[in-house]
Formats: sequence, C-alpha cells, structure tokens
Amino acid sequence: FTLSQIVDSRHYPIDDHKRNLFKLYTALIISTYALSSPYLPLLSFEMVQYSLRNTVFTPESAVAFAALGYFKVILAQNYLRGKFWANVALEMLKNSRPISATVQVNFTVNAYIMTWFVPMRESSRKLFETYRLGMKVGDFTMSMYALGLSLRY
Repeated sequence: FTLSQIVDSRHYPIDDHKRNLFKLYTALIISTYALSSPYLPLLSFEMVQYSLRNTVFTPESAVAFAALGYFKVILAQNYLRGKFWANVALEMLKNSRPISATVQVNFTVNAYIMTWFVPMRESSRKLFETYRLGMKVGDFTMSMYALGLSLRY
C-alpha cells in the first residue's frame, strides 16, 4: 500500500462494534508495552492487518501503525519503512479530535522513529507538544514520558 491508497480507502462512519474493538486493542497494546510483554509485536501486527483488511482507520488503530513503525526501526532496522508507517499513523490522526490514542501515537512517533530523521531540537519540541496535549486530554502517563524525553534531548 501507498500512503495515499491507505488514506483514500477510509470508510466513514465507523460502526461502534469496530471502534470498540480498536479501543480494546489499544488498551492491550498499551498494557503489553507497560509490562514489556513479548506479545506487543503480535498484537500490533494483528491490529494493522485488521485495519488494512477492513479499511478501518481510526485514531485508535493509529496506535498499531505507530507501533509497526517502531518495530520496523528497532527490530528490522528498516528506518524508511518505519518512517512510512509512522507517517501513516500521523495521517490517520489528522482531522480527529485529540484523545489518549493521539498522545500515544505522537509519543511513539516522535520519541522512537522521527529522531532518526529530524534534528534533536525538533524532536524535543514535538515531545513537549505531546506533553501538553496529554495533559489536556488526561493521559498523564504518556505526558510524563514525553516531558522526560523532551528534557533529555
């Protein structure tokens, strides 16, 4: 898939059953990340496959696309594919209201993927914006992670 194919294939409105499934997947992804579970890549890949198969792209599914980008960079050392999937995740967030998933995607993309492509000062600025957004929507855990890394850079 190309970025434009993915973006153009979005279906609206998304039924509640699928949206709830993505919310459940997102909660599982965050939990497996927090626990350093070996199931994190599996959950992320399954959620991406489900999104692509059913052409359902929500802010919640963007979390899995950001995680896929992360694994492309960290495990496969394929930086360009990681950046591609990070851009897909960011594109999914456009024109959506900020929610906790938005903060999680911005954190993953700016902390782990885009640091390979943009200057550290830019990464730090984006992470500080993620901190502010997280405080606004009530995602204090990701906000603190973003603040800590923004100060570190």
